[in-house]
Amino acid sequence: MSVDLDWYWYLDSDKAPKRSRDVVYRGISAAEAAFIRRSGVIKSDERYCVRGEGTCFADDFADAVSYVNVGRDNPGRTGVPTFVIEVSKVEEILVDPRDKYPKSSHAIPASAIRRAWRFNPDGSLLEMTGKDFMTSTKGTTLAAARCHCPPSRRPR
Repeated sequence: MSVDLDWYWYLDSDKAPKRSRDVVYRGISAAEAAFIRRSGVIKSDERYCVRGEGTCFADDFADAVSYVNVGRDNPGRTGVPTFVIEVSKVEEILVDPRDKYPKSSHAIPASAIRRAWRFNPDGSLLEMTGKDFMTSTKGTTLAAARCHCPPSRRPR
């Protein structure tokens, strides 16, 4: 079953992370999350960006959510969770003057992950520490997403 989930209720709430000069965000698929856990680094495989651009981040949490939870990676459509990671702005992350996005041409150590959010196919949202992201699936369930679909098609 394919459903469109709306996470923007969370983005508009006081629970959503606010912009900070100390952190950046990256929306990632479950496959990239597995790569980070396995390798211990944050590094784009460049499938969805310009080759040679490096690993892209967003200054804003909402931007990172939108990059990963619409279209091809939408958990309500794929049945696979997605993640947003909050990363300490280490010196290897620089603003690209061409488009003003934070990027890195270097692998960033996974130890720079402060927090993570898992967006589940059933519409639930889990917040976890960076350590929990790397080692387990435990975290705090925040609430469920709003579903833009008829009641008969909503996830159970």
